[in-house]
Amino acid sequence: MAEQNIILQNILFSSGRWNLDFNAAGQDLGWVEIDGNYKLSEIANEIVNTGAGTNASHAIPSPIAHVKDFKTRLDNNDEDALNEWRGMLAVIALREARGYEVSISDKSLSKTDLGKVFFDALKDNFNVTGYTDGENVTGYTDNNGNTHDPVLTVFSMRDRNGQDKPFAMFMPSIGICPFKEYPSEIFANVPWYDNGGHKWVDLKGTIQDRNNAGTLTVEEKGLVNWIASFKNNKVAYGYLSGKFKDYINPNKVDCGTDNTATDNGIVTSAWAAWKRYCPILECIPEKRLRFSDKLLLVVPPMKDDIKVIAAKKTKGFVPKKISIGDNDTDVFYAIPPISEEVINKLRDYRDTLSLEDDDWCIKSNEDHTEFKVSFCLSVSGGGKFRCEETFGVEKTAFVIGMPYISMWPQSDFYDNRWNDYLVSILMSRGNNEDFITSKENLQVSSELKDMISRYGTLKISASGKEKDSFNINVIPSGRNVPKRYKCKSNFVPEDENEDESGSNLNELDFSMIKSTSRPFALSFKYGQDINLGSWVISDMPKDENGARDGSVVVAMDFGTTSTNVYISDRLVNGRKVDSQSIHSPGEYVEDIYQPCGSDKRNLYQNYYLFSGKTQEKYLNKMFTFGQNFTAYEVSNNGQETQVADDERIHNICGRFINIDLDCLLQGGDNADDGIYSNLKWPNADERTEIDKARDNFISTILTSAILEAVKKGAGTVELHVSYPSSDLGAEICGTINSIKGNLENDSGITINCKYATEARSAGEFFKGNRNANVSSTSGYAVMDIGGGTTDISFWKDEPNPDDGGGSQLSLADGSEYSFKYAGRDIVENTVIRYFDNHRDGNGQQFTAIWRRKSEETVKRAIEKYVACDSERQNYEEKKGEILNCLMEFNQKDTDDPTRIVTPVNNVPTDLRKAMELKYCSLFYLVASYFKCKNINYDKGRFALCLAGCGSKGMKNFTDYALFEMKLNAILEKKLELTRPSKVYLPSRDDKSEVVRGLAMLPDNALIDTIEQRDGGTNARVKAQDYEQNVKEAYKELIHALLECYSNGTNILLKKVENDFNNEGEYIDGLPDAITKAGSTRCDETVFADLCAVYLLDYVINRLL
Repeated sequence: MAEQNIILQNILFSSGRWNLDFNAAGQDLGWVEIDGNYKLSEIANEIVNTGAGTNASHAIPSPIAHVKDFKTRLDNNDEDALNEWRGMLAVIALREARGYEVSISDKSLSKTDLGKVFFDALKDNFNVTGYTDGENVTGYTDNNGNTHDPVLTVFSMRDRNGQDKPFAMFMPSIGICPFKEYPSEIFANVPWYDNGGHKWVDLKGTIQDRNNAGTLTVEEKGLVNWIASFKNNKVAYGYLSGKFKDYINPNKVDCGTDNTATDNGIVTSAWAAWKRYCPILECIPEKRLRFSDKLLLVVPPMKDDIKVIAAKKTKGFVPKKISIGDNDTDVFYAIPPISEEVINKLRDYRDTLSLEDDDWCIKSNEDHTEFKVSFCLSVSGGGKFRCEETFGVEKTAFVIGMPYISMWPQSDFYDNRWNDYLVSILMSRGNNEDFITSKENLQVSSELKDMISRYGTLKISASGKEKDSFNINVIPSGRNVPKRYKCKSNFVPEDENEDESGSNLNELDFSMIKSTSRPFALSFKYGQDINLGSWVISDMPKDENGARDGSVVVAMDFGTTSTNVYISDRLVNGRKVDSQSIHSPGEYVEDIYQPCGSDKRNLYQNYYLFSGKTQEKYLNKMFTFGQNFTAYEVSNNGQETQVADDERIHNICGRFINIDLDCLLQGGDNADDGIYSNLKWPNADERTEIDKARDNFISTILTSAILEAVKKGAGTVELHVSYPSSDLGAEICGTINSIKGNLENDSGITINCKYATEARSAGEFFKGNRNANVSSTSGYAVMDIGGGTTDISFWKDEPNPDDGGGSQLSLADGSEYSFKYAGRDIVENTVIRYFDNHRDGNGQQFTAIWRRKSEETVKRAIEKYVACDSERQNYEEKKGEILNCLMEFNQKDTDDPTRIVTPVNNVPTDLRKAMELKYCSLFYLVASYFKCKNINYDKGRFALCLAGCGSKGMKNFTDYALFEMKLNAILEKKLELTRPSKVYLPSRDDKSEVVRGLAMLPDNALIDTIEQRDGGTNARVKAQDYEQNVKEAYKELIHALLECYSNGTNILLKKVENDFNNEGEYIDGLPDAITKAGSTRCDETVFADLCAVYLLDYVINRLL
């Protein structure tokens, strides 16, 4: 001290001469050297008098100097002091309501000399502090002589590191007194604290409702009631009432009854009123209900083409990827360990509650034995609720083999009138390269395997009772509880036909959860009680929607072999045009969790779930196959109740299935796999299952169409449906009527059903799309050869009385008709019969005809076709399915799949000649009909436009350049033409003529319902009554064919002629041909001719 002068810097010492920084955050702390030798009197003279501001207490040599100064400032209504005092009181009062982690605890003042000095100062200055003998003293001798330990009640706030930081102390005179210093960051989430400026702001300006002056918010009323709980503490109540309650409620608004709550967990010697608090806001979940019981960690399979977390929503309560070290294979995902209560609050209070930064946090320690999870809920107006939880080994579990989860329609689709959402949950069977279900087969390091063993795994199994232990539920955006269904399919992929024990399985099951509002989140449970977390999969929808004032046309051409559904939304010259195929349902599917490769994912989607491959944007032409499921509604307690057969719940009771070669190759040998074709013309003994399959097909495909209409903003759908004859039309009409109500209820859209024949629809297409060489003046015929029926019509310009002598292209009276003889009879059955009767062991002849026969997919399909045993039930139907798919696959160019080419070559001569004869007989039948009905065709210029998939056989299986001459000769002979006719092959390869024309039909060409037609030859005809007429018709047909093949090039035709002359095979087939024709209610004028065609078909098949 003799050699240098040193001053101990203190906030109480303010220097002028040496310009020292004595602020709390200043640089000159501790002992500071000054120049020169100074006496104490000289140093004292340098003390600066700063007045009675905030630093006035610096000069008060008392342990409670700050308390005295703060009370003085309150007495004088100092704005900063009032804001600080009111702000802290509000934090204490709203600790539960706003989620502030405030603690109230007593600190002993008797264990240190400094504490004792401070206690004495509090009592000695009772006029400032309010500490007097009696109830306001925290350390005293009561009337019974018991001595109480002197304590100081302290209010603390927890910081981000979990440490409690004191910010105020109990002061009986004014309630609380803030500490002079406290870390400002603990109030970062308090809206009435300016963390940047380190000061408190006006409380009322923050929490009041600025839009409703004179009223009090729920929080303001809560604060008023909270202050009222201190009325028994008379010393401070005047302060609290005058400077706080009256400040909050200056107009004395009625705040209702006291709704404050008590936290009996607080132990303090201070007033009992401190245990009171404003109750938590209704939008905030209670602390004990914020986290799940366990943290669920998901171990995904590691494959290059797997996008495990595939959901579109990537922010919010979504899974977090966690890696161990730098190894990419050591990866798992943490499902947000959030309770359903939190999710429900976010849903129900979407306008006031949100996840802060739209994110949550999870951190683990170095050895991954502990995970710390945190998130913050934000209330509009500034309230923030930080929630934290630690999950150790006992509260964490791994899951291996998480199911494949997807939803339809996807999460970004919303319309509050749409009430049809599905979430699918499908579990694979056992371990395979696509679906890892056991730890042993995981391609991860031993470190991660050890970690999994330490935590344990939850059992998820695709079979047995254990599968019910792991439950995934949907939390909807609305209030209606979703329904859960268990669906069983008899179609089982070859690589999943064994369970974990190796037992054969003949069914695959999956879950469908149907919600009337968009799924908001998934919740995970083990059993009924253990909550495993929640995963938000979509944003909460907005309440408003765009106008639904548009109208669209949906047209469905329901075919025997294939079906088209188109949509049109443009109105040109009063007609709907510019139609196109509806989108594939795959366009509206969203994968949420995809633990399998893309091929397996597509298999599940296409053959069980929502029928959509990722590469297919539009549905286009699809084979007409329906799939039936056995469905059970599952109650909350797991009880299963089978869904009734007459219920039609799309994708749950069944669906349409987009059959292709992959599907046929995946299926096992189960004869009854629940997949049905022949939906349009079912056999009598199959009506029950076929009927259900047809209903499921139509219901599912129209649901996709209606969804697309809603996306286009339509409020009304004009549903146009084609039909070949009134018999079948009545069946289709009944199906449409039975599902129409469900479609309207699920979509909120009005559906007006209209019907038209396939013949009229195809004709409408050719009105605007016919070949340039076709004359409307001379007229033209349209012949749509489908799979099951051939639909014909004739169109010609007729006088238009409304056009001043002009003309309009019109359908000729009586010209539209449907014959039940088409592509299935001519192509499919002929190929099957031929190769059945020309077996060569390994199917070399059958293999030789296919253009892409060297490709592996075609090879496998051929093997399956050849192996199909004729003794198997419906073997012809199964072969037909493979055959159609082979033709579809082979007609696509290898290098350019959009280009259509001839699918076959090297067709055996007898097979080619058989098809020629069958096609010629069909043309003969059509010509006979036009002639019998006196259609006004031009004998010098007759044109016939072909449409439909059945027409393509002429190009694929015949030498068409030569064969066309035979067709023209048949028409020329039967119609008595003066010049050769002209036949035009289909202009489109997608069989869309009917559906495009159907979409364009004006209202006056459509009917509202279909009645069973009268007339025609009755189905119960007696064969003997018609045999002679049919024999004559058959003879005429054979003679017409012989004239076409006068050069004798068709050896098969000579065999047919010999059979007739010798009364061979045709005699046996005569009764069945008559009965079959009678079952179609054929027009009587051509009944014998139709029987003749059936008879020829029978004889050819026998001769092959």
